[in-house]
Amino acid sequence: MLLYAVSLHYLVLGLPGAPYATVLAENYFWRDASKVIEQVEDDVRENTGQDPITIGMDKFSVASSLAFYDRDGGSSNIRSQNMFGDEGVMYGLWFPSQLPLNQPIILVGRNPYDLEHDRNGIALDKILFQLGPIQHKEIMRDGKLFRHVYYRVAQGYLGLPKA
Repeated sequence: MLLYAVSLHYLVLGLPGAPYATVLAENYFWRDASKVIEQVEDDVRENTGQDPITIGMDKFSVASSLAFYDRDGGSSNIRSQNMFGDEGVMYGLWFPSQLPLNQPIILVGRNPYDLEHDRNGIALDKILFQLGPIQHKEIMRDGKLFRHVYYRVAQGYLGLPKA
């Protein structure tokens, strides 16, 4: 019972002097990451005058976590990688693959590799217009670094390459 209590305390609040394991950091703290991404959305909106589409670049949790913790009511602009013809669990039903568009796109991933290629190995600069560099923000709490959130901004979607 004591081990269970210590484990839960570690997951929720951490332990003094004990950093979070990398696996935990990649899967938790999306509430904090969502606030950071909302700020990126605001910056893109201010710079372009258009509402961006935010795309979680994994099959499961990134898009869902961003939508769940969305505070500004913009979760209808959150998509998954299915926008590029890949799988994105239920996002494929809610928001089918997208035709080309010239609306700002913010790609969000757990690591830099997620923002370089889609799951089929297609380089994202081949399907996105004016794809910017990979950037990251640090997620801090009480002066401790918990994780990084990686993102990349493009000015539009060109569509999937013709086979």
